[in-house]
Amino acid sequence: MKQVYSIVILLLLFACNKNEDLLQDSEFGSVKYDEFKTQMIDKGLFIEPNEDSTSFRYYIIKDGIKYETEASFNTGKYKFGKLRDIFINLNSDTFYLHGRTYQFRGSGPRLKNEVHQIYELYNDWYGEPDTLEVKYPLLKPTGDLFSPESTRRLLGKKVDSSGVPERTAIWKRDNFTISFFLPFPEVEPNLDSALVYNHASIKYKMINYDHELNRIKDSIRKSLTPKDLITMNVYQPTWRDLNSRALSDYDSQIEFNIRDIQRKDLEEPRGVTGVRFDIVILDKFNKELYRMEDVTYEPNTPLMNGSNGLLAYDAFPTIYTMKYFKNSKSTASLESARIYSQTNKIKVNAEIKAIVFDDGSVLESKN
Repeated sequence: MKQVYSIVILLLLFACNKNEDLLQDSEFGSVKYDEFKTQMIDKGLFIEPNEDSTSFRYYIIKDGIKYETEASFNTGKYKFGKLRDIFINLNSDTFYLHGRTYQFRGSGPRLKNEVHQIYELYNDWYGEPDTLEVKYPLLKPTGDLFSPESTRRLLGKKVDSSGVPERTAIWKRDNFTISFFLPFPEVEPNLDSALVYNHASIKYKMINYDHELNRIKDSIRKSLTPKDLITMNVYQPTWRDLNSRALSDYDSQIEFNIRDIQRKDLEEPRGVTGVRFDIVILDKFNKELYRMEDVTYEPNTPLMNGSNGLLAYDAFPTIYTMKYFKNSKSTASLESARIYSQTNKIKVNAEIKAIVFDDGSVLESKN
């Protein structure tokens, strides 16, 4: 296998002598995801895939020097559809933690000088950037964290214009843009205090990228069902004898503990203000033993999707209890489930049936 990769690298060395970006002819917005992946593998440009074949080794080569990178495409949740973006992770494979050295693909800092060499190569290929976005670091607090000056710096978020800025260089082409991201440089003590970049990257994006992504999201949103939007964990139920004294009193109680109620989707912008669901007890063969129907849950605040990176999440337990008669025909299946659980494992699921959005509209399961 190493011989195969050596041949591939030799071919890449020959190709890069043409001094051109090997990704510049990528058919953004037209070629399909799987087709593009096949093309890049057949050309030997993407090699050594990770476990699920969503990222690959990609070598940027200049004057006989090869820079090992990690490439992925159609980044994010939606791997299908047209080629929308290519992401080049410029991190190294070596990272440091508590004085120890570890190896993991694309996880560690890269020397600042190496990243700048790659940046200069892109300048050779595409000329000066069309846009250069600059962000200076914030002023650090003074030695005394409680001094008025430190407070002003923390609350005022003033920038340090004398510091080395974070930069994003952007080149615009006919059917795509290139964004070369250079974060704030850092000192790496494990490399003789050399300056490094953590998470420097290059991203190619199709023109009208946001429009295409919104089109995909809108298409998915229209097909969502209640179970696509909400997930929750139902813990093992607890049965309790009530030791009733009167014949009219219930003699048993079951308690369900539900936690971790959250949104699953990224597409539906409306918040969820109510959920209707069934709690279902199953045996180990997934045969239904008992079903508590039409349970409702109403969060204190609407559950929003995680498209902004913040996922609405209710981790606190919500307890549902029901009292019943052991010998009642109407709850015979529940009592059978209790007896079964004493000697066998059971599973408990929540089947989401309907959702109320913050605009008052209701989404119900079709079956």
